[in-house]
Amino acid sequence: MGSSAEEQALAMAAGMRAENLPTEGPQHDVYVPSFAAGRYAVSKSEFARFIRASGYVTHAERESGCFVWVGEDGKQNRADLQVRWSHPDFYQEGDHPVVCVTWNDAQAYIKWLSQITGKKFRLFTEAEREYAARGGTASSFWFGETIRTSQANYNGARASYNQSPQGERRQATVAVRSFSPNPFGLYGVHGNTWDWVEDCFHQNYEGAPANGSAWTKDCSGDNEKIVRGGSWYNAPFSLRAAFRGWINGNIPMHHIGFRIARDL
Repeated sequence: MGSSAEEQALAMAAGMRAENLPTEGPQHDVYVPSFAAGRYAVSKSEFARFIRASGYVTHAERESGCFVWVGEDGKQNRADLQVRWSHPDFYQEGDHPVVCVTWNDAQAYIKWLSQITGKKFRLFTEAEREYAARGGTASSFWFGETIRTSQANYNGARASYNQSPQGERRQATVAVRSFSPNPFGLYGVHGNTWDWVEDCFHQNYEGAPANGSAWTKDCSGDNEKIVRGGSWYNAPFSLRAAFRGWINGNIPMHHIGFRIARDL
């Protein structure tokens, strides 16, 4: 788990900030017990069934809307009262991943799903999410050390990664099964939408669990939760299996969703 010095050098060359490098280390061995993994992110239609059945109202609908990136440089975001999971600021069909959901919104969906199925679902742990993304490989992406927009949904107009070619900038999600699954049969582990995981943010892996469990104690920041996988909005370096993103768990954004797992 984590990235090597060689991978970090490639990420820096592709635009990653130096202050983020320590978050991916030190590399360490983790034992991940068997678990069941959602083959793709929870879709908009799946989330809609939950809303209809439970009457749940998401954070974006109760509070100040969903945060969206604005401006030509894409370096600012603002809350938009009109944007929510059912009406993001771009076109979606039912088989697109749900967005504009907070960490707690994801937990509410999981609680409902567990109740109606009698099975105990949960978010991935951070270790499980990286293990799942790698698909048995040790490269930056499960398909190798470069990436193309024919393999994942990200901002192909921004900086390349390890001389990968520039490509499409779709500026929206795509269907959850749009690209080939990885060797574990999982779709969209790189790009499209970030996935919330169970863990809170820590500055590095010093003291991290070695058994694949969620790291939820002695957290850094105020309610900072980990997101993994990168999104349609991001540059390719942030789609790497080792990259760690973090954001306040109460902030719904138009490029963050989630996928589910359960113990076996």
